[in-house]
Amino acid sequence: FLGTAHTLANFETAFYRSENLEKDPTDVYLWRFPIRRLEAEAIRDVINAAKGEVVVAMFTFTNRDLGEALIRAHHRGVDVRVLVDDEQADIRYSQASTLVERGVNLIRVDLGSTGNGQDVRYHNKFAVIDREIVISGSFNWTQQADDENFENLLILKSPKLAKLYLDK
Repeated sequence: FLGTAHTLANFETAFYRSENLEKDPTDVYLWRFPIRRLEAEAIRDVINAAKGEVVVAMFTFTNRDLGEALIRAHHRGVDVRVLVDDEQADIRYSQASTLVERGVNLIRVDLGSTGNGQDVRYHNKFAVIDREIVISGSFNWTQQADDENFENLLILKSPKLAKLYLDK
């Protein structure tokens, strides 16, 4: 489901090996950092391959291409749910209103404030696809994150990890 432009890597060769870590034979590392910036393209390709469900939890979501990929998935019958920080849903270029207008289930998350009046932010940056693929890292779904920022992003196939994310 990842296009040929993306580099596939075996998990054991991409990272150090440790005999102390339990390896689950069903876990598959699907993507690593390429020479040129491809994070949004890799995310889009995974969304495009979704068959049943896409759950996105994102602090800032302004990337139009990723918004359109979610809308296309929704229109092909995939159950798409997006959770976004309530304040970030209203920023310039936010995809929140577009997603809602196009029928995508969007939840604005307001976590209130701390005892000293500080707003608590919904600062997640992950997606779970078909209950088996996890996309996670520092990467907000923004054009700036894709083009300019130094971000990290992992795409892993692990039903056990996906369940942990969904249960959270």
